[in-house]
Amino acid sequence: MEKGLGNRAMIAAVKSARAIAAYYGRKKPDKNDLDLALYFAMNHRSKDVKKPEINNNINNDFDHKDNKDGSNENDKSSKNDYEIHNQKGNEKDVKSVEFRIKTSNDSGRVSTGSGFNRASFRPGSHLDIHGTLLNMAMNMDKSVMPYDLSFKSRISQGSMPFIIAVDASKSMKFKSRINDAINISSMILKEAYVKRSRVSLVSFSGTQASLISWFSRNFSSIEASLRSIKSSGKTPLADALRLCADISKRYNKKTVSFFLTDGRGNYPDASYKRIYDAAEYLGRYSRVFVINDDDFLPGYNKAIADASNGIILKKDENLIFEIKSRIL
Repeated sequence: MEKGLGNRAMIAAVKSARAIAAYYGRKKPDKNDLDLALYFAMNHRSKDVKKPEINNNINNDFDHKDNKDGSNENDKSSKNDYEIHNQKGNEKDVKSVEFRIKTSNDSGRVSTGSGFNRASFRPGSHLDIHGTLLNMAMNMDKSVMPYDLSFKSRISQGSMPFIIAVDASKSMKFKSRINDAINISSMILKEAYVKRSRVSLVSFSGTQASLISWFSRNFSSIEASLRSIKSSGKTPLADALRLCADISKRYNKKTVSFFLTDGRGNYPDASYKRIYDAAEYLGRYSRVFVINDDDFLPGYNKAIADASNGIILKKDENLIFEIKSRIL
């Protein structure tokens, strides 16, 4: 099959080839089925996919079967023509059928094509080859009819934007907490990659919280930034909570925030109210998950979870499973 195509594209082509083979009564697709499926499914993705030569014997085989059963008569004058019914119920003989799919750069006007009216569809939709061929087979059509067409969205609606906030203060050096936080963040990145979620990275230490990376799917770059974080200075916990809230508000979509911290905020002061108010503010725009490092530390993690209506997750071997079951 063609090189340079992604896994999703290849899967779509294989499914389409199987549907074509099933339509013509074959258990396994042959090379012609694969070539035809590649052209229908991939010609808009790659210039390397060439239009195959259509095997006219396929249509002749169907006509032969019809004549053998005495249920239909073959048109001797035009074996390659198809009968297509337009919206008024009239019949026309046409050599080919063309489809136009509306995109974001398309005016969307309805115009007449070869044999029937071309349909206008909402922006962002694209043709589901596999579903269309299945509809065609179930409707017993020799060619694709307008009512056979199936469409689906290009954009995954299930992905959630993630914010990973890593405490890089001096207290995170104790028991290598900073290394554990980085490793856990890396595992969250892998799950985000699988779910096609965008990730933003925040680090806080010293006297400020910093946005390291805006929402992105460039996971290699985020991973490199994550591995470069070093622990030092104080813990501006309230500032980090407010920064994550501002990021979520600006993104204008509900986010999921992961806080990897020992919960020992001490800058500009250890004010419970300051941290509680900041966590409450974050809870308006994000689902908050605090990954607790040590149950014996008198930190602010419980206060953050309570104020933001969030959840505390324990750092153990079941952590990623808990994240998957609650979010992903």
